[in-house]
Amino acid sequence: VTEGRINLTFRCKTKETDGEEEHERRDQWLEQMIDGAAPDSQGWSAASHSETGNVTNAATTTAFNDHSVFGHGVKQGDIPTDQKIQFLAKTNMGAECYCAAEIQEILATIVMESDTGGSTKLDDWHVVAQPLGMDGYVACCCPTDHGENHDSIHKVKTTLLQNLRSAHHLLQYHTRLDIQDMVTEEFPEPKLVDGETLYQYVKKRLVDGTIVIQSLVNLKEKGGTFRTTCERVGGPHAFRGPDVEFEAGGAMSEFYTWCKPKMEDYDVNVRVDVIANVVVIGTQLNVSDLSKDRHFMKFRNVVTIKANLAYAIVRCAGIQPGMSIADPFCGSGTLLLEALEVYKGQLKCIGLDVSRKTIQGAAENAVAEGYNSEVCHFICSDARGLRRHLGDESLDAIVSNLPWGIKTGHNGSISDLQTIYEIFLRTAWYSLKDGARVVLFVLRGLQLTRIVRKLGGRYRLLSVNVIRTTNNLPCLVVIEKLAVDQVRESVKGQLAHFNKYVSVSSELYEAIHMETINDD
Repeated sequence: VTEGRINLTFRCKTKETDGEEEHERRDQWLEQMIDGAAPDSQGWSAASHSETGNVTNAATTTAFNDHSVFGHGVKQGDIPTDQKIQFLAKTNMGAECYCAAEIQEILATIVMESDTGGSTKLDDWHVVAQPLGMDGYVACCCPTDHGENHDSIHKVKTTLLQNLRSAHHLLQYHTRLDIQDMVTEEFPEPKLVDGETLYQYVKKRLVDGTIVIQSLVNLKEKGGTFRTTCERVGGPHAFRGPDVEFEAGGAMSEFYTWCKPKMEDYDVNVRVDVIANVVVIGTQLNVSDLSKDRHFMKFRNVVTIKANLAYAIVRCAGIQPGMSIADPFCGSGTLLLEALEVYKGQLKCIGLDVSRKTIQGAAENAVAEGYNSEVCHFICSDARGLRRHLGDESLDAIVSNLPWGIKTGHNGSISDLQTIYEIFLRTAWYSLKDGARVVLFVLRGLQLTRIVRKLGGRYRLLSVNVIRTTNNLPCLVVIEKLAVDQVRESVKGQLAHFNKYVSVSSELYEAIHMETINDD
């Protein structure tokens, strides 16, 4: 180094020192946060829980059943015995319920023409989220008697590829393997299984016919090329993603001798994804990620939410054509543009952001998509200006990807995320119509839900879903504005009724029944 300087930090402390304990605390913050919690892949929804904290159980059950959230109630786990997995939709872990709900809607629109001239719907297909423990996947299952060339299979494939918005990839399913089955005397634990062992296992299953890669079989007459792609999540593993691509691809190349491996300009892309101790093998049917380049973005913010998650957020808001919606932290406008595309431009959208450059870029994006300022309007303001710019009870829904950083606002004037969340929710309440929803994508899900409970008389918590994005675990939170604080009004009414039966001064009455609290 000839110029500048290098800063080196050494942790030369014993395990007993306070400094080392602090390092350990920081390294293990997630483990400490979830200490004592039973692992559960299910998102929380009010439809399956009676506790709310602001109304009685009987009242909440009725209210929540009338206000179900998109994605609630989808089938999860086991595959029906008379069904087989035909396709897998690959999405974010935790977002499987939204993807499954969308696929169910798409299947309901497919009509098959019969030989007699009539038409039938695909009532014999099933959709299962996280099938057989495969986190991040949704299975589209057909009856076991459907052959590979059944008309409905081709129809479902083309329709999903043309319409699916909540997934990254669509796969032709081949098989599911368990690394636990690959352990040997040399490698007695799944975490010790290496790439060579994986190769031997896959090659053996190809030879005995347990694994059949139909897309490669179809290339037998004319020949062709293929590549193997791997996404490895979880672990620990004794191999990396490229090792899986090399070893599994090598086994396939040796068995299907008419196919040649090729990294670019290939005919078939076989995915061999490793999710913890599960190996999922399927042929990717789409060329590029279904969630990318969906909108023509002339301006892209530093951090932009993926379009598939934007779709889930928009659908959870319960939006209908003709409604007015807002995003108080709009960034480049992805959420609003997704909403306009889903509802064919039949919305009134308002975006706010504290950055003038960002607002100008978002407006350019909207114009590039064909939406003028009458349809999609942007305002340079922070979230505190929501009521000032839009007025009271003017919005049918709010959707937003809240800030994930530590500081925001002009000159860091609001430096605490908790402050941002609470000020935003208090301000937004006035601009929302009664029963309107707020759908938020937020990094600090525990903190936000605690604030919602603190404001329990103003909002009803409908659902909370943890979703994996790259290496973070944000939450998709759905809440609903309450027109009145039912518990508060009930208590005040009872106090007013029984007040005539007690004799206390107004000062004492106020001291006893004051409702101001200090909730840090």
